[in-house]
Amino acid sequence: MPTTHVIADLVRQITTTTGTGTLSMGSIPAGCQGVVAGVGDGKKARFKLAASDGSWQVFEGTVTDGSPDTVSRDTTYANSLGTTANISLPAGTHTLDLAFDAKSGNEVTPRLLTSGNGVTLAGNTLTIDCMGSCSVFAILSLTANITSVVLQNVPERCSLYLEVTQSGGPYTFAQAAWPSGTVLDGTYNLYTDSTKSRFWWTTTNSGTASVLECNAPSVDSLPRTAEVVTVTGNTSIDSTYNGKIIDCNSGSSITLTLADALTAGFQCYALRRGAGAVAFARQTSGTLNGAASNISISAQWRAAFVFAYGTGTFAVDAG
Repeated sequence: MPTTHVIADLVRQITTTTGTGTLSMGSIPAGCQGVVAGVGDGKKARFKLAASDGSWQVFEGTVTDGSPDTVSRDTTYANSLGTTANISLPAGTHTLDLAFDAKSGNEVTPRLLTSGNGVTLAGNTLTIDCMGSCSVFAILSLTANITSVVLQNVPERCSLYLEVTQSGGPYTFAQAAWPSGTVLDGTYNLYTDSTKSRFWWTTTNSGTASVLECNAPSVDSLPRTAEVVTVTGNTSIDSTYNGKIIDCNSGSSITLTLADALTAGFQCYALRRGAGAVAFARQTSGTLNGAASNISISAQWRAAFVFAYGTGTFAVDAG
């Protein structure tokens, strides 16, 4: 379960426990409150344990109300030995304090990450260093296709906002690039024009499982003002043509080949403005109106509407 950042004043208690196990709590110094009062029975918190021999340990533990009260040492974040093991307490009097440690500080500090400062695009791999923060805002100028996303130093709970713009290209950023265990909530989309693509990635278990959302446009309508792309020869239709009007203007025949990788929701229009014939063809294994054969626009000044109802499967309404 996520750790609550318990904030309470002067939580300090003495223990004479020896060894590496659970702490049995003793007296409460004057002016302080004990762990049960300050944290609560059955709750987790982060503590600093200062031993009588000068050794120390920062850890997450669970408080239990009892006779005596106890604090388990569940997860060690740092200690005087430079390890993540429980220190062995010698005979003597040791002090336990409620701690707001470096890990807690990193988790509650929002991070703004940019290229060279937590965001690295090397080859086709995007690396984002969350720096232990639960709230991360990252900005990326896309200069290459992304095939893999590596997230570093992800805390138990993390919300990552990633804002992407195209720089040249257009470049691709596939859903499959996100870490294993990422589940998409909604429709995946990457804008290939000047529109900012926004992604929200959240986890509550350090990324073992996560949810991804993005600012995908509605797939039930074209933009109010569609972009017109003029072609004069055979053209491969990929995701960059989504929502666009393809103006076919040639005296010679034109074949528009629909890519197998186009996914459900893709749509475009095509106008036969020139005298040359215009036909739609599948790339390799797709289907057009349930078949493998090409579909043509019947005459000059007629148009066609193309809609992908599955990956590589298209409905073509040609006039």
